[in-house]
Amino acid sequence: LVCEFTPRAAPASMRRALCSAASRRAVLGAPDASLVGAVRGGTGDALPPAPDVQIWPEIISEAEESALVAEAERWLARRAFEPGHFDGVIRNYREQQQPLGRVREPSRALLQKLSAAAVPGAELLPIHVLELAADGVIGRHVDHVEYSGGTIAGLSLVSSAVMTLHHEGTDAALDLTLPPRSLYALSGAARYEWGHSLVPAGRRIAMLFRDRAET
Repeated sequence: LVCEFTPRAAPASMRRALCSAASRRAVLGAPDASLVGAVRGGTGDALPPAPDVQIWPEIISEAEESALVAEAERWLARRAFEPGHFDGVIRNYREQQQPLGRVREPSRALLQKLSAAAVPGAELLPIHVLELAADGVIGRHVDHVEYSGGTIAGLSLVSSAVMTLHHEGTDAALDLTLPPRSLYALSGAARYEWGHSLVPAGRRIAMLFRDRAET
């Protein structure tokens, strides 16, 4: 319904972008632009334009965060921390894919609301729960385009982190500040043309929402 007045004559990509922005604002409110740094560095005569990145701080309460952390710890209880991922991108981590239907209430309803708003109008993959140890790190990478679609969204729990976006064409970069209980969304160029890396301030749990790749 929030997309009811999107111009029909607009290109499909523009309609999707307008619909996503309207859906997100209706549920999540206005993102905090102060958490997105300026584009810096890079090679060539001009810096690339800032990509489509949105961050909503304090999107959940501390009580809701505690409940989600308890859910994540229950899912991950039998998984040991891994020193490295098969592709070398992540170090000192453990992870689990969890269908939304297996999440206990009231956390299920909360995640349903957040994921539907962050990745609107799409078929969602199972929730990707990723825990980093205090000395864990995520190296620079672009998520596999064969696996997921045009948006990556993440709910940050336990501790803050700095995510750095790296432009694949020029090596320009910008930093994103991700406080605990914040939600971020990377779409469009931020998804496909900028890699990302992450360093947490301490132990960190993220719940990642992705749409299914188009076939």
